[in-house]
Amino acid sequence: LAALEALGRIPNDGASLFGAVRHGGAREAAAAWTSLRERAAGVPADTLRSLLTSGLERGERDVVWRVLRCAERAASDTALVRVLAPFARARPVQIRVHALRALGAQANPAALAALLASGEQRLLLPAADAARARIALARALGRVGHALLAAPGAEPVPEPELNRLADLLVEASRQRDPHVARTALEAMAALV
Repeated sequence: LAALEALGRIPNDGASLFGAVRHGGAREAAAAWTSLRERAAGVPADTLRSLLTSGLERGERDVVWRVLRCAERAASDTALVRVLAPFARARPVQIRVHALRALGAQANPAALAALLASGEQRLLLPAADAARARIALARALGRVGHALLAAPGAEPVPEPELNRLADLLVEASRQRDPHVARTALEAMAALV
């Protein structure tokens, strides 16, 4: 475990972690994913997508949220969004939050659609968990929305999607939790 952790701290291309993320036990895989997150920028996009996809097929919650955390560093990729999207509706809040963050890092229309679908799902979570999920969603919507609206020469976001985006942020801004409301207002400001 110490060696896997150290591989995230020293300059390398991440390849030395691939075996552990694919075939390691739960503890080894979790440590390897944490380290791979630090090396993700040096991993070819196709290789990283393949690793992320296989990592998300594992059933261990401690591994899955770390895979999603690593996915936050992946380049924009519509195929990856399809793999990430179901986790943005997961019941375990830690998995949902990291999936929302990963989708927020994907500056493409598919990510926006996945975030909108997640936001329109009724949250049946304890209040603190629901607040965490709403904050992650508002940040992700602001990030993806801004990336799509500010991109030079990008296709315009369809008006129905803009309306859904606005509705979700307005709804979040009306929440009693001040952190949720503030995050939604900050996302709105970024979009304006």
